[in-house]
Amino acid sequence: PRRAAARAGVAVSEKCCSTVGAPAPPPPSTGVARARAILLTIGAVALAGAMGAAWLGREPLSAILSLVATAAAGSLIARKALASVRARSLDIYVLMMAAVIGALAIGEWMEGATVVLLFAVAQALESRSMDRARRAIRALMELAPVEATVRRDGREVRVAAAAVMPHELIVVRPGERIPVDGRVISGSSDVNQAPVTGESVPVDREPGEDVFAGSINGRGALEIEATRAGNDTTLARIAALIERAQAERAPSERFVDRFAKRYTPMVLALAAVIAIVPATLGAGTYGDWTYRALVLLVVACPCALVISTPVTVVSGLAAAARRGILVKGGVYLEEGRTLR
Repeated sequence: PRRAAARAGVAVSEKCCSTVGAPAPPPPSTGVARARAILLTIGAVALAGAMGAAWLGREPLSAILSLVATAAAGSLIARKALASVRARSLDIYVLMMAAVIGALAIGEWMEGATVVLLFAVAQALESRSMDRARRAIRALMELAPVEATVRRDGREVRVAAAAVMPHELIVVRPGERIPVDGRVISGSSDVNQAPVTGESVPVDREPGEDVFAGSINGRGALEIEATRAGNDTTLARIAALIERAQAERAPSERFVDRFAKRYTPMVLALAAVIAIVPATLGAGTYGDWTYRALVLLVVACPCALVISTPVTVVSGLAAAARRGILVKGGVYLEEGRTLR
């Protein structure tokens, strides 16, 4: 399985899900994001130069700049297309690269560069939205302290919060964050639960009342009995739910994936038939029909459909966030249409 995943361009980790109390997941690779941004910038500048050169009638320069734009943006897609071919799966990446190769073959340099650049931008936007989700999860994980003060055998000892077991007694001093979910055994205090529940003011907590990991203790010391293990807190469950929600693709995105798996083989097969059958039957030369087959590949590439979906989802999530509305992912964004 690991070797198959590597062939598909997917990294495999030995670690499972992160939990509160354990080290937060590493931040997204800034190097990868920076390289992607550099390539997209090169592609955009080169394509703009190609359009300017074409307008001035300098076709050779326009062709060279178009090739530069195609190489810069295409490098972000070619690896995925190659992985799909190796996995014997004809998806949208394969069709996109076939369309670009077809455009270059018939001399439509600028059209090929435009298609691949727009597609690469859409993929970059989708990756950016996933990076933002990972950063949000990382910030959530950091709400709970890494260590807890546990009373064992009459002594107070510092242990990893993830190692706390149910029914152990936790001591939380004024101003400290509560490390695990639990029930107050002794002491009383005002507890700021805003990071977990969103309540705008601290709430008073007395013996017998529940508290959440990540809450901030106020003026009094508390002795808390852990009701859950340190790696199974409310925060950990919220983080898991967010991660799961972000991994779910919106219905429209799933439709595009299903559509591409059927559409791509059909278009490639039709292009092959157009290139071979009419010329074999004597209705023209192979060169003419090959040219028409390549034109079909370029025209049939559903770049607008593929580009519009992630861009729309990201734009919707960002617009909602600016208005103070947190939407967990594209699935729930699309469900908003059913609200009355």
